[in-house]
Amino acid sequence: MWVYNNTVDKIYPIEQKMNFSIQSTSGTTDETDQFVKLMRTPGAMKYMIIFVFFRFIEHLFIFYLAWKLWSHFVKSKWLIFLGINFLALALGNAVTVADLSFNTYMDIILYLLTANIIVFNKNENWILPIALVAAFNRETAILIPALFFISQTDFTSFSFKNFNLKTIRFPQKSTWLVTIAAYVIFFSIFIGLRIHFGYREQQIWKVPAGLPMLKLNLLSAVAVKAFMELIGTFAVIPLIILYNFKQFPHLLKKWFLFLTPIWFLVHYLSVVAYQTRLFMVPFILIMLPMMLWLVEKEIKTASTADS
Repeated sequence: MWVYNNTVDKIYPIEQKMNFSIQSTSGTTDETDQFVKLMRTPGAMKYMIIFVFFRFIEHLFIFYLAWKLWSHFVKSKWLIFLGINFLALALGNAVTVADLSFNTYMDIILYLLTANIIVFNKNENWILPIALVAAFNRETAILIPALFFISQTDFTSFSFKNFNLKTIRFPQKSTWLVTIAAYVIFFSIFIGLRIHFGYREQQIWKVPAGLPMLKLNLLSAVAVKAFMELIGTFAVIPLIILYNFKQFPHLLKKWFLFLTPIWFLVHYLSVVAYQTRLFMVPFILIMLPMMLWLVEKEIKTASTADS
């Protein structure tokens, strides 16, 4: 707001130049009247412009970083472009109770940055500034250092059937140090913020978090709404992923097993599940590249069979 007031607003003071109003021959609703009144409040129009612009920039970053990440697993640029279009539709449908929030989408950006560092073998020390920013943004970023650590751990010889833990090959010393340092940074900021501002209990939305929230999300009319919102946002892609799970690249399977169950369980226990934007991290990071990889693999198999 400060930057806008001292740059663009100096050249074109929009609230002095524009008079916000809505004309209708059939009359307006109370909600519309309230919105018009809000937009005539000094500062509100500028605030709305800045909010929309900032969210627009966040989405551009998400599309760019998703493109970079998916290109590691999928070679067809047109297929990746199709995936970006599907992602745009998913983001557009995942706006229930979004209120132009920033933190959810910044969370996606930080996870995508981490994933790109992992797959393109960039300097692992970049995890430290990511953890610093993530700690100020949202508590779900607590899994970022662990995702980095899991990615460097070799599970190729491990079998759930035999549960042969001795076959797991843990990463080198530097990975341990970066992971520990990232968590020291994260928890220092996480705890420090709560000491500075004071502890605030979680807002109760319909029912308290925990088993009552899980019951609400699974066995109520809210659960039906959540299911429809999830279908409207993700279609049946999660079901396709589960059905073809054994086929996918090892790294994506590791990410899925580590991140997805925890992510869904925590959110089903803590928030109303029809806020589907809260589930976008595992969808963008894991499920969409899995789906695109599967389509490309099937095309190659069909082409080979035809020839």
